[in-house]
Order: sequence, then C-alpha cells, then structure tokens
Amino acid sequence: MTTKTISRFVPARIKVLTVSPGGSGTTMLMDFLAERTASNDPGDRDGLKHFPGPPLPLNPRCRVIYLYGDPVDMCVSLFRRGYASHQSAKINRTLGRSIPLIAPGETIDEYAAKGTDYLGFNEHFDHWRNDARPYDVAFVRYDTLWDHLPKVLDFAGLDPRLAAEFPTRLQRHRADHLSPETMRGLLKIYEPLRALMAPLGGFHVSPATAGMARGLATLRLASRAVLPSLSWAISYHLPTFHRPLRWVWRAASRPK
Repeated sequence: MTTKTISRFVPARIKVLTVSPGGSGTTMLMDFLAERTASNDPGDRDGLKHFPGPPLPLNPRCRVIYLYGDPVDMCVSLFRRGYASHQSAKINRTLGRSIPLIAPGETIDEYAAKGTDYLGFNEHFDHWRNDARPYDVAFVRYDTLWDHLPKVLDFAGLDPRLAAEFPTRLQRHRADHLSPETMRGLLKIYEPLRALMAPLGGFHVSPATAGMARGLATLRLASRAVLPSLSWAISYHLPTFHRPLRWVWRAASRPK
C-alpha cells in the first residue's frame, strides 16, 4: 500500500527535469545536462532531484527523465557513500510516512536484517510509474545508460551526437562483497521491485495520461502543490494577524 505524495510546481525555466530514488548515478547525468540545458539542480538545492512523485512543470515543454537502477545496487551505493540515513529521512519526510528511519551509522547488514524498505524505493517507483500526470516520462536504467545515450539526449531535446562528450562508463560497486545473509535480506526486500522494473528495459518512455484524465491529473497535481504552500503561509503568518486582533479585542473589552 502506497501513500499519497505531496506535489509542487517545477519552475518554468527548467527544460529538463531529472529524478531518481537515489543511488543510481543521478548526479553524473544531471551535471552533464546542466551544462547544456536548463535543468534542476544536481546538488538538489531545489529539492527536485529525488522528489517522490510527479510534480507539475510550469513549462509545458519540460522533459522528465526518471533514472533508476537495480534496487539492491542502489541500496549498496547509498550505504557505501554514507547517504542512507539522509536519503531515508528525505524520502520518508516527503512521503509523509512515520515509520522508523535509518539511523546514522547503521550498517547495510543491520538494514537487511530488518526486512523493510526504509529507503522508500518501492513507493518512489510506484508513484512515478503509476500516478496520473500530464507529461511523458523517460524511464532510464543506469546500467544501460551508455547504450541508450543518443535516445536519452534526443528525448531531452538535445543533439544525440553529444553522447560522444558523455563521461566514460565507470565500474560500479555492486553487491558481490555482501555476506550471503545480507544478500538474502536485501533480496527479500527488493526482489518484487526488481520484477516490476524488469519490463521497462534500459529505456522506456511512459506516455502522459490520456483524455479527460489528463486534465484531471493536472488539477490534482496543482492542488497538491498549492495546498501545502497555502497551509504553510497561513500557519506562518497567523501570529502576525493574531497580535493586532488580540489588541483590538482587549481594547473593546475594557470597562468604560
């Protein structure tokens, strides 16, 4: 069972939005795109890099790329680089979940023994794959990114010949070094997600929601983007309005 994500608007200046669950080589692709077109921030200062569900681009021509990988390899990558606790907190906060987070310093062996996806990979992928949205999304698998670079660049509105300038393929740290027990634990958590990802292959363009549902999807995403901001604005400014109202009330209540 998945949760309902919040949404947000993507600034109109962004022409290419790249998103991932984390641990799938996202920064390398984003750095490359950011040097050649207007894209979301590779350092995630705009909070879009790992956004857990389809947002609403204000640029109707915005191209959206979802970069993913084998979920076990993504998990290994986050733990190896010490990002697992931070990523868990970020994804769970945006999903609005209240389950325990990955503690700082927790090892991948300890994580695998819990048997639960505290990194939110399953829900992240489910929202991006199945939530209604008014735009196409290119699902790109990191392992075969180099094989599909011309198609990825063409989808992003760039010259496919720029693939010759892309960084060379690096050898990833995989799960080969894990103990059999830890590997069994990670497979128990992520084997179902592996099966859901497999039919997408290395490059798959998932079309926008069609027909009237497309308009409804736009309205739904817009409402999810506006309401949290409106709620924050009211709570933030309430004391500002409350003080003068309290003063008026006290003045009117004084005995004459």
